[in-house]
Amino acid sequence: MTPQTLQRLRELVRAGATVVGPRPQHSPSLAGFPKCDAQVKKFADELWGKCDGTSVLENSVGKGRIVWGKSLANVFASQNLKPDFEFQGASATTRLAYVHRVAGEADIYFVSNQRRQFDSAECTFRVSDKIPELWHPDTGMIESAPVWSAQAGRTTVRLDFEPAGSVFVIFRHAADGADHVVAGSGNFATELAGVPKLEIQHAVYTATDGAGEMDVTAKLSELVRDGQLVIAANNDTSGRDPAVNHEKELRVDYALDGKPGHVIAHENETLTLPATTTVGQSPQWKTSLAAGGSPVVKAWGNGRVELRMVSGKVLHADAANLPAPQEVTGSWNLSFPPNWGAPPTVTLEKLISWTDHTNDGVRYFSGTATYEKDIEISAERLSAGRELWLDLGTVKNFAEVSLNGQNLGVLWKPPFRVTAAAGAKPGVNKLVVKVTNLWPNRLIGDEQLPPDCEWDGKQLKAWPQWLLDGKPSPTGRLTFMTWHHWTKDSPLLESGLLGPVTLRSAEIIPAN
Repeated sequence: MTPQTLQRLRELVRAGATVVGPRPQHSPSLAGFPKCDAQVKKFADELWGKCDGTSVLENSVGKGRIVWGKSLANVFASQNLKPDFEFQGASATTRLAYVHRVAGEADIYFVSNQRRQFDSAECTFRVSDKIPELWHPDTGMIESAPVWSAQAGRTTVRLDFEPAGSVFVIFRHAADGADHVVAGSGNFATELAGVPKLEIQHAVYTATDGAGEMDVTAKLSELVRDGQLVIAANNDTSGRDPAVNHEKELRVDYALDGKPGHVIAHENETLTLPATTTVGQSPQWKTSLAAGGSPVVKAWGNGRVELRMVSGKVLHADAANLPAPQEVTGSWNLSFPPNWGAPPTVTLEKLISWTDHTNDGVRYFSGTATYEKDIEISAERLSAGRELWLDLGTVKNFAEVSLNGQNLGVLWKPPFRVTAAAGAKPGVNKLVVKVTNLWPNRLIGDEQLPPDCEWDGKQLKAWPQWLLDGKPSPTGRLTFMTWHHWTKDSPLLESGLLGPVTLRSAEIIPAN
């Protein structure tokens, strides 16, 4: 430590700071050598005194102190300093991450769900006497936290998370002492999530030439349990390098609802396991505040919600006549853009991945295809005080939804749900869903055809003449790439609208 830094620390400790760490021995700089080392020793002796980190753990200097040999947790506990952030999750596997900064008088926390599952937690922030606000980064919506409580200089906020969801929790306005909800509970029938069961049967990170391998079945099973389905093929995932200086790949055998599958990713690539990322169940109710500040409940099922106010008053909201979720069944018309290998239209008797279709043009299609279907919506679902939601289930990978020509928006992450009341009418409604998948399937499809260029390993050897001349590929390929990422045997990625597509009703109920 430089003498200048140590001298500044001495001023801070004398003024009341607590400094935790071992005694510095010398300066890292040659400036003023050897006098600099003598100055470090002098200042260190003054601050650390007889503190040696073993038998003597503290030394008081002025209004402050030096601590050596105690953990930060013990130091904080001795000062009665609570954690800046902690949480109690709805399950033992809840994983949240956070960052905190201060901007003027505002405390800004960013809290993110580290699992691809619905989750909720009671989150406690070391902030007091301020109203928590929730700023939602995916929609831009700002709202006062509907459920929160304050005690002992800290504020606890109930947060509900979507899979891999996040929220900013902002404290900027002084609490006005008004009555507000501090706790809530609901009594609803359990709704099964209907999520396919994914089981890792065998996984190895292995050298392609057989020089060594490592069994990572347990590791990948743990990742899947946490909702992580995009896996990197590297030493970080495996824990070590099974064959140094040898090319490696990650090979995974799995079963999805008993159906076997196999995927491979080369070293430093990623693989995506073919299962829905929307694991778990979304909340059956949610509390918000009406314009006047009184609590209201949005319920997606029949049951009772009980809200406890800071004043001790208990409010209730009951939903009793909501129609059950309605699955959209039957055939779909699916159309494809021209000149991309797929037929103009196909009829799907049920929703399947494009990769499971018998037509190669559909199996290998990459781009945007359009689903169309007439659906029946009852007047009961559109009655006053209710919201109509369209739940697409699993989508690979993006969806743009319209109902009766009314654009309902683009869905790009789970849960793939959108409010549909704006375009809905009682009776027959025309539903259109445009789904866009990823590029690998078309690239893998082109690998079934003869090559149209030369390769130097995985790298392009030279620009082919047909490309320089602005002509189509002589072998009929629809795509061109400068790096050989995929082969004809590479596994296809699930694509399209997989469903189940469901109409769900929610009821907005004032709590009283």
